[in-house]
Amino acid sequence: MTSAEVAPKRRRLSAEDRRAQIISVAREVFIEFGHSAALMRVVAQRANIAEPFLYRHFHSKEDLYQAAVLDPLDEFVDGITAEIHELAQRSDIPRAQILEHFHQLFLSQMAELAPLIVATLYSDSQDGADLYNRVLLPRVREVSGEIIADISGRDTSTFDLDVLTKALIGVYFGLAVENAIVGGVWDSRRLGHELATLFANGITPDRKRRSAEMAAGSAIPIEPFTLELAPSLELATRPRVPREERRELVHVAAREVFVEVGQRRARTKDIAERAGITEAFMYRIVDSKEQLYRDSVVVPFAEGVAEFADRVKVLSAITTGVAFVQAFNELSLRFFAVYGQIGGLTLLSEPVEGRQVFNDVLRAPLAQLEKALGKGSGIDPDTVDLQVARRAILGAQCVIALDGNGAVDPQREKELARGLTVLFTGGIR
Repeated sequence: MTSAEVAPKRRRLSAEDRRAQIISVAREVFIEFGHSAALMRVVAQRANIAEPFLYRHFHSKEDLYQAAVLDPLDEFVDGITAEIHELAQRSDIPRAQILEHFHQLFLSQMAELAPLIVATLYSDSQDGADLYNRVLLPRVREVSGEIIADISGRDTSTFDLDVLTKALIGVYFGLAVENAIVGGVWDSRRLGHELATLFANGITPDRKRRSAEMAAGSAIPIEPFTLELAPSLELATRPRVPREERRELVHVAAREVFVEVGQRRARTKDIAERAGITEAFMYRIVDSKEQLYRDSVVVPFAEGVAEFADRVKVLSAITTGVAFVQAFNELSLRFFAVYGQIGGLTLLSEPVEGRQVFNDVLRAPLAQLEKALGKGSGIDPDTVDLQVARRAILGAQCVIALDGNGAVDPQREKELARGLTVLFTGGIR
């Protein structure tokens, strides 16, 4: 072997640099697999080190997760709280500018955080719920409670802090997730400016008219969306069921299993048991698990989005302003309570398939929804990108609805919708 053929010597990293490298690799692995499915062995392989050597730096996967995910989140939240509070003390900076900076700071972090949350939620729903409830929600609630008065100039008693916190997470999450689905460029500065423009003065024009409409409320009746998410025990245990009813029962059972464990981990044996039949009998009704997934999850979600867009269009034709926003919030909460979980499954559990469904099936109804949202609320499309507005508002509504696990009672639903209406239309002082 000549000197030119000698392999270059591997550079030995300092302990500090090696730790930083491991943390960077681990973050990518957690994003790809989620917390539960991520393996220390995979982290070691990608960091090009032996697994025992990895344990010299981190004693467990939990230690590594803390360093790669939770510590950066804590540092970010602490930093943004201090920075926004400091800006709010200055009389030379308008509140609208502080609001814009706040959005930009959060958006810069959400671009990295959203894929991690998605991976966690759709690899292990319980693990994802724990990350959301134990880590993300309390930290964002903390920063919201401390600086919302600084940003808005309004008394915090005028807000439902829980609704505000979840709506904030939803706004950023909605933007980040759809951007990831379509593969767009993530420009946190531009998006922060769009959000500040959208919300600084409230999404409906004419502040005096808003106040009167808010006091009057909305009397528009909102019909529920209907989609069975769990099989009927009575039907599943009945000895003889007509073929079409049995097929629908299998679809409902499949939908429940897919939502619980995801497309990859779902077993046809478990689906058949939920439907009250044998696996062999089920294959007389369906051809494959892939067909079952499409018929029980993807198709119903696409039909639900189309119905949702049509109903928003009707709303925008019969009402405008705050009354439209309130009715739209109620309608959206009902939609996401029913379709939110299978929507997330369709779009996020398998990214390539999700992107195809989005492009082939959802673009048209979402574009229709954007136009109706602009018409009903009064958002000026020359001032605010309606696509950004739609992503942000639907994101907030989705997080609020799914937080209730699809079981929000009608009275609470109206309260939540009204809380969102106040946030969307109130603006800053």
